[in-house]
Parts: sequence; structure tokens; C-alpha cells
Amino acid sequence: MMCWRREDEEQREQEEEISGEDECCEEDNEDEDQDQDQDEGNDNYSTTDSDKNNEVSGTRHRRIPKGADGVSSKPISTGKGLKRKSNEQGLGFESSKRVMKRLPFDASSSVSFEELQHISQGIIQPAEVYQTFIQRSNSEDENGLWLLTRLFFAIASPDAFHQLRDACTSVRRKADVTVPQHLNTVAQTVEALDNLETAASINAILRRYHLICLVEHRNERESQHKTEKPERATRNLRTMRQQEGFARASSMALADIMAEAYPGLEQPSKQSTASNTEYQRRYKTLKNRLCSGRNWHLMQQRFSPGILALVPTGGDYGVQSYEVEKLPVPLFTMFLDVLAELRGDFLQQVGRLVSQRIHDILYRRDLSWKYVFEKMDGDSLKKEPLDSPGFIRFCGLE
Repeated sequence: MMCWRREDEEQREQEEEISGEDECCEEDNEDEDQDQDQDEGNDNYSTTDSDKNNEVSGTRHRRIPKGADGVSSKPISTGKGLKRKSNEQGLGFESSKRVMKRLPFDASSSVSFEELQHISQGIIQPAEVYQTFIQRSNSEDENGLWLLTRLFFAIASPDAFHQLRDACTSVRRKADVTVPQHLNTVAQTVEALDNLETAASINAILRRYHLICLVEHRNERESQHKTEKPERATRNLRTMRQQEGFARASSMALADIMAEAYPGLEQPSKQSTASNTEYQRRYKTLKNRLCSGRNWHLMQQRFSPGILALVPTGGDYGVQSYEVEKLPVPLFTMFLDVLAELRGDFLQQVGRLVSQRIHDILYRRDLSWKYVFEKMDGDSLKKEPLDSPGFIRFCGLE
């Protein structure tokens, strides 16, 4: 017993926690070199099979306790970071000197898999999906992995179609959601809250599409500046310093967008150290919005624009847009890989069908188009199992 305790204490003394938190969207004083490295690293991130194997092999499986129904009742991670090494005799593992910091699991916000008991037994279960995310990533963020598990089942779920139906109905019924100033009855209060939740759902979808547009504007201007590099290289070095200041393509693209979005704001000189100017505040907001749009852009590229309208806000799965936007790109890319492998065919079909006229409806450009799911009652939509072929029919146009 004493020997066991001594070994355990020595093991704990060798462990050193480091923070793995992604702070892309909250940096106040990033220089241009950091902007470029981060943007290019995020946009071009890819995971090779070798990397995935190392991650799976280098991370000990976390034990998930079983609940009353035989599946795990709460995601708990107990593994320690491992680093893979090779030698002439074969492959082995050694304890890493530095392991990622484990965020405390908040039982009140992501309580247990019991929240997802309504998922049909005929498909993959949340505990399996959660375990897959653990194996595919080296993340120790239990809350983040639990968020991805809920998001996995939330996309194009019955609840997602229910929210989109209400959103389309609200857009057709009136231009703006109005809430009476005086709420004298319970019915009026509940109706007002329902209207506000529907408005929040509409705003969340439209915001995703606008963020995607902003990311694409940035990408277009960045590509343009990159193609101009050979021509700029032939110019006189002194002239190049004066006119462009060796600005990177990403920084030049941001400057272009700032000039178009805020033509009345003057960019501070290079010598200026003030960080509280109106230009700097707008510039920081622009960068944060680009960070917020990157994951939605990846999702749209993997599937289609219509898939962004099928991500519910709150509801049965408690997924909020800002949570998805804060996920690190490597972790979210892994999530999209798993999502495409396990639900890809269905999501491709419904996403493509919804993409046909969803912009016309939500932007009120042409309300003559109507999806079949719009005329269905909420109970009928909620009774359909996840990935049911019925949803493909419901996405048809009348």
C-alpha cells in the first residue's frame, strides 16, 4: 500500500499543466505577423491519418460510468497526456512532461447523456459519439466535447426543422416581431416569449449567413493580394517600403475591408501607439467577426449553405451559436469529419434541398416558395426519428 502511494505521488509530481485555451477572438494586441500565421494556420489546417493515429494511440481512453439504461450517464475524462516515441525495437509510449490543462466539468451546464435519451435506439448513441470525439482529438476540454456531442445530434434534427418551420412562418406572417408593451394575461406573456424566441432563431440563422459573406470577402481580397506579390517583388525596394510597408496579404485584406466598411475612418499611422481609437475598436470587432464566421464557413464548405439554417438555437439540445464559434478550428474540423462519416449522406441531401430557396424566404425576396415542412404541425415533425427519409420529402417545395 505504501509503495503504491509513493509511486502515485511521484507520478503526480512529474505532471505539469498547461493551458490549451484558444484565444483567437479575444486578443487585443496582436501584431500583423501573428494575424497572418493564425489565419493561414486555421484556414489550411488538415489532419493526416498519421496524426490521427498518434492522437488516438497517445491518449488513454476515458472511463464512462453507466447509467440506469446501460449507457454512460456522464462524460468523465480520466486520461493523461501521452507522447508517442519510436525506437529500433518498436513503438512505445512515454509520459508527456506537459499535459493539456483539463477544464473542470460543469455538471450544471452539461449534465449527462440523460438529456439525449429521446434519441432513437436504432442509431448511434451519444456515448459512442462522445467516445469517438475523445479518440479523434487530444482535447481535455470535457465541456467542449460534450458540446460537440449535442451539436452532432442537433444539426438537422426534428427540433431544427421545428425551429426553421416557425422561422419561415414568422417571416411570412409579418415583417417584424412585435411585442406589446403591456402584458396583462398569461397568454400574452407566453405569446410574446414565443415570438422573441422565434426572432432569435431567425437572427441567428441570418447572422451565420452574413458572417459567411464577411469571411468570403476577406478571402477574395487576400487571394487578390497574394496574386499581386510577384508584380510587387519587381518594384523598387524603397518604393515598396513606402507604399506597402511590407504588409502581409491578410493585413492588407483587412485594411481593404475597413476602408470599404468605414470610409469615414482614417487608419492610424504606423508610428501611432494609441489602441483606443475608433478605428482600432472597429478593427478589433471586424477581426472578432471573422473568427466567429470561420467555423460556419467550414461547415458550409463541407455540406451546403442550407445546413446553416438547420442548426437550432437552444431548444432540445441547448446549443448556442457563440459556443460553436469559439471552438478551435482543429477540433471543429475533426467534428466535421466525424459528422460527414456518420451522417453525411442525409445532411448533404437535406442541406442541398433547403439551400434552394431559404435565402429567398428569410430575406423576404420571394415568399411564393414554400417548403413542405412549413405546413406540418410541430408534433408531426418531432415524432420523426433522426435522419428519417421523411425529412428529405419535407424539404421539397410545394
